[in-house]
Amino acid sequence: MRAYAHGSFGEPGSVHDIDVPHPAAHEVRIRVVAASVNPVDWKISKGYLKDFIEHRFPLISGQDFAGIVDAVGVDVRDLKEGDEVFGSHGQQFIGRGTHAEYVIANTMAVAPKPVTLAGPQAASIPHAGVCGLMCVDAVEAGPGDTILIVGAAGGVGSFAVQIAVARGARVIAVARTVNHEYLRKLGAAITLDYERGDLVESVRETSGGSLDGLIHLAGDADTLRALSALVPNGGMVASPVVAPMDDPRIRGTRIATQVTRERLEQLVSWIADGTLVLPEIRTFKLDEARAAFQESEAGHVRGKLVLTT
Repeated sequence: MRAYAHGSFGEPGSVHDIDVPHPAAHEVRIRVVAASVNPVDWKISKGYLKDFIEHRFPLISGQDFAGIVDAVGVDVRDLKEGDEVFGSHGQQFIGRGTHAEYVIANTMAVAPKPVTLAGPQAASIPHAGVCGLMCVDAVEAGPGDTILIVGAAGGVGSFAVQIAVARGARVIAVARTVNHEYLRKLGAAITLDYERGDLVESVRETSGGSLDGLIHLAGDADTLRALSALVPNGGMVASPVVAPMDDPRIRGTRIATQVTRERLEQLVSWIADGTLVLPEIRTFKLDEARAAFQESEAGHVRGKLVLTT
């Protein structure tokens, strides 16, 4: 099969010919139709996680997918060959990812694909949608709360803004000005540009000096620390990017995205009833994966990047 893979950490990826994998117990093999590109993918390729989880080379990147069940392992009862599905590979190591013509996935992280969604649309949901959901859950956004979301125009932010608004929160969204109209369409009440003026002061003025929660999706630890000062005692901070500082005033959560069938089904139910709209999507062919990685690493993606096979 063809797969976009890296031969070593830091090496630019390229399309390789790799043996088609076979599913074990509780696994299915998916013929991939589309697979999204997430910031974690280029970070993995550079070795950011090498001290925390096993990596196998050649390292095939990619976390989530939409496709068709091609083969099932023993003890798989709820999926069969020919089923259209989407989800995450759910493997306990890195290197046999979804940027390939076939991928092995744990059934716990796979759900039926709604017929109303095309492959690229479904592939845009798992990692970004679940991370956004987990972030909003972590800050316990509710009616009347003011929630700051930094890096709001990316894939995770696109979902987090909408979920927080659906729960009754007022969202202050931080992104470049070019993305402000997009974010207002998603429901953000206030939009701020981190490149214009002092972000902390801008947030202080627009929030009235206090936030009920902070979701940090972009920026460094210094930015997170400065913005966390606006969260009152007992307030909540969530980030999948940087571990919230050790501060007894706040309840900080480092988000490790865990895609489950239950969470996938919750997201698609919200899409079906109009609570959520899909993020803006740009597609690339598998042969163009390196360009997609470069765009993701540049850090100014609006919505989602998706590879099609």
